[in-house]
Amino acid sequence: MIELQSVSYGYQQKHVYHPILQDLSYQFDTGSCYAISGPSGSGKTTLLSLLSGFDRPCSGKILIDGADLATLDLNFYRAKTIGVIFQNYNLLSHLNAAENVQLALRLASVPSSLEAALALLDEVGIGRATATRSVTALSGGEQQRVAIARALAGNPHIILADEPTGNLDQENQQTIINIFLSLAHEQGKCVIIASHASELVQSADYVLELSTQQYKSSLQQRSRPDGRLLCCLFMWEAPCGGRCLSAASHAHGGQLPDCLRPFLLTSAG
Repeated sequence: MIELQSVSYGYQQKHVYHPILQDLSYQFDTGSCYAISGPSGSGKTTLLSLLSGFDRPCSGKILIDGADLATLDLNFYRAKTIGVIFQNYNLLSHLNAAENVQLALRLASVPSSLEAALALLDEVGIGRATATRSVTALSGGEQQRVAIARALAGNPHIILADEPTGNLDQENQQTIINIFLSLAHEQGKCVIIASHASELVQSADYVLELSTQQYKSSLQQRSRPDGRLLCCLFMWEAPCGGRCLSAASHAHGGQLPDCLRPFLLTSAG
């Protein structure tokens, strides 16, 4: 289970703080598939980066099974707790499909035999003949399935995917969607996917929709027509330094997040 507790994140450029995520509180549970949707720049990939431990929040906490992510061994966390899947597959082109998975198995400190890799590939519909071919000879859909098998190497209970169907045709999109749903519903994993794809968003159990709106930060929930929950997060964007600080202070109940305090001193000077 993942819990976001008032998570905020942004960056500073030329003495101006640009917020991306603001006071986001949400819970992701195992056994469900979540879609994170929203326009470009709304923070979808940023949120996945925070959940992966590649970035840290400016303020707030990310709890993984009750433990603060900031205190965890990130190497172990990425090897055993989460599996990450990218839009562009990020496979090693000089290895075949099975060897890509075998490498991930070794990094996860689990048996890395060819048979172990083939078993994972079989879970995503990649047979032996395809598994021993160079990944450069595989279709986009096949490469993405290899990437999913690689992400499962450490048997993680959390799967994070960034636009995993962005480069695929409709048929392959549906194949990948079905795999993610199976991982959530049949294997009990927590699957979190950032995507623009309407088919994937509509297939998810829950949708966290990110959109931008100046100077506002609130989490709203409404029921979807099929009874599933749709969550809409409206985030603010400030166009200039002074107004940005004012907006940030207001959003935090008059208190600036820690990551803004150095900027406050700089601008005040």
